[in-house]
Amino acid sequence: MNKGTPSAGKLIGKLVLLGVIVLFAVLGIMVDYYEVRDGVLDGTANADQLRWLDRNYYDGNYAQLYETLTLYELYDESVYGQYWEAVNASQDYEDYLLWTAAAERGFEGATEKAEAFREEILQNAENCRYSFNQTILDEFAEKAQ
Repeated sequence: MNKGTPSAGKLIGKLVLLGVIVLFAVLGIMVDYYEVRDGVLDGTANADQLRWLDRNYYDGNYAQLYETLTLYELYDESVYGQYWEAVNASQDYEDYLLWTAAAERGFEGATEKAEAFREEILQNAENCRYSFNQTILDEFAEKAQ
């Protein structure tokens, strides 16, 4: 027997090990998917789903929050309105920063765009619909002034 060639038993063992690893990887991905997706199909939010959204909300990770809300089509204002208000305010602030930087570089019309987003940010803070978001919106407004 050639010592460089693995035996059939060793090869089968390695394939079984690889299969188990792939199985656990797929199961891990599915658990993450269903952690958020559960409750969406019947129109209700469950504790795991809200915990996932809250984690991003309280960490201030609004980009990830936006991705999750849009990926899983979580648009129901009565359940997800608080998150959407924070995400939209964050996007307005990011746009304000973008247009402010463009104005500093002399791009035509950028100053007007930056000012429009600054006004939107101030209006968001003034007309906050969800009390949970007031501090967040106030922080964006303070940074934009």
